[in-house]
Amino acid sequence: MRKYATEITANDDGERVCVAGWVHEKRDLGGVFFLVLRDRSGLAQITLHKHKGEGKAEQEQEQEQEQEQEQGLFERVRKVPRESVVAVEGRVKSEWKAPNGYEIIPERFEVLSEASQVLPLDTTGKVGAELDTRLDARFMDLRTERTKEIFLIRSRVLKAVREFLTAERGFVEINTPKIVSAATEGGTALFPISYFEREAFLNQSPQLYK
Repeated sequence: MRKYATEITANDDGERVCVAGWVHEKRDLGGVFFLVLRDRSGLAQITLHKHKGEGKAEQEQEQEQEQEQEQGLFERVRKVPRESVVAVEGRVKSEWKAPNGYEIIPERFEVLSEASQVLPLDTTGKVGAELDTRLDARFMDLRTERTKEIFLIRSRVLKAVREFLTAERGFVEINTPKIVSAATEGGTALFPISYFEREAFLNQSPQLYK
């Protein structure tokens, strides 16, 4: 069953689930490999054992063939670049040390979109980045926990204001264009209009990060 990371709990111990998201972090301890998967809701830990096969196929197979498959799965997961988009299917195992109190022992691992370039910044937030770097790689900066929380707070505040004004006070929300009497910024095409028989312009800005 496809679930978000925060929808799974330690009470789901033994259940088979499917999660999908970005490869947030990897930790290789030799015989044990941890992959932390990040989706829109949070983090999920994927745990693989190199010499001991935790995940088993639904149909029984010869022990030697099963070990080869587990070893192949281990190597594929270990080599996938960070921030690649992956889907993981496996069994939930209660583990209080893991994020949200559980880990997933994978039986199937699929790379949906592999990250092909070196990451311009660290999305885990453990290594800081200069503002210019964050702006140049804004799509990556939005994946960090701190930046994401800023937008979540903003979204919740706007939602609360809208619900209060529309549901409780009967307001009607409209969106009107911003009209200015003169072109205030260069570097972009202007959209002139006639405003009460006077020339005016729809306001716009060429600033990318405004």
